[in-house]
Order: sequence, then C-alpha cells, then structure tokens
Amino acid sequence: MDENRFWELYESREFDTLQVEFDKGLSFEFDVNRSALNASYGGADYETLYFLWRNNAKAGSPFLEKVFNKFKKGKSAQDVIEEKSITLTGEENDYEDLSSNFSVDKLTLTKVSYEHREEDKNIVDSEFILFVNFIPFIYNSKKVTPSFKFVCFSNPLLKGQIMGKGYFFSKKDSLEPSSIYLQSVHNPVDLKWIKIEKGVNFEMIDFKLFFDFEFERTDYKNQELDLTFKIDIRNP
Repeated sequence: MDENRFWELYESREFDTLQVEFDKGLSFEFDVNRSALNASYGGADYETLYFLWRNNAKAGSPFLEKVFNKFKKGKSAQDVIEEKSITLTGEENDYEDLSSNFSVDKLTLTKVSYEHREEDKNIVDSEFILFVNFIPFIYNSKKVTPSFKFVCFSNPLLKGQIMGKGYFFSKKDSLEPSSIYLQSVHNPVDLKWIKIEKGVNFEMIDFKLFFDFEFERTDYKNQELDLTFKIDIRNP
C-alpha cells in the first residue's frame, strides 16, 4: 500500500481496512500533519489519533507529541477528550504559558474557514477571505487569543489556483494582513500561500503564515508556520 492509498482510506475513515494492512506487519513511517485536528474548539479527532499512534505514526507537531505522550502513559482517546473538556474552560490559568518559550510552532489550530464573496457592482469587488483561529495562551500574565482574518481581492485565476495547485500571494494581490499582539505591539501576520483540496465529504486546507516579529523590533526573529486543517462536510 503506497502513501496515497493510505491517505485515501484514512480520509474515508476506513480503519478496518487499514488495520488489516497494519496487522500484516507493514510499517508506515508517516507523520500526522494531515490528521483531523478540527472537531471543535480546542478539540481534535482523538479516536483517529489513537488509531494512528497505536500503529506507530510519528507526531507532526508539538501538540501531537503531547497527545501521543498521553497515549504512551496509558490514557485512552476518551480520557484525553474528557481532560480537554475540563481544561479548556475559558479560565486564564487553564491555558499554556508561553512567556519563556514562545514559538509559533507551539500554536494549535482550533478552526479555519473561508469565503468567496462574489462581486456586487454597487458595493464591493469579489473577495477571498480566510479566517484562522488558535487556542489562546498566556504571555507575560496576559491571555493572547490568536485570531486572524485575511482579505484580498479575488479573480477567476486566484480562485482557480486556490482550489487547484495552490496560490502564492504577492504585493499585487493587496492582501490585508492580520496581527498578533506580543510584547506590547501588534506584529503583522501575512498569508503567504494556500491550497484548498476538495474530497467527497471533506475539504483539506493547506496554508503558510508569515509572522513578522522584526517589523516592530521584538525579541523574536521572523517565523513561518505551515498548517493543515480538515473541514468535514456533512450531507444534509
């Protein structure tokens, strides 16, 4: 079974078929960058992650490393789900403190969505809008809630490439940046690239963010973050 076939079965949640292959002694040395970490606020598809961990998947992010370590200690997927329901209550002391070790790769996605707003001759031009939300964290005793909105003028070429091979943004796109508030300044955050792949019952969004921490002369170097988010589409 090649990697493409694996992900085809994975996205279709055909775990019984996959387990038969695993039980034959086959080893899949994949990381879990394409796993469904998007069930709800602060949530993830922990049943799926447990299945992948049990079959020797490699964690593809610091967040997944924490989840896999819980499984190693004997916790079940349901145990982790219940822990999340307790810890993500909205109280500031429930969030991770990143004051001393902040890095953008420690951010955990909670929700991604997008819109194609068609041209209204009397109001606005066509727009592409991307919404990106992460789990809040604590920085210097204050809660930071990374929530980004990126807006750019759309056109048939841009829309076609986003929904196809992917699109790299440039200055000519007039993309409105977002920002993250750290060290008492608003640090610009840009959307550099995005691709949206449609499946039978899902959409996979791959994108790259650029965090410009040097613009306001903070203590951090500029950083980039590659992200993947899956949207399950439920049939009516």
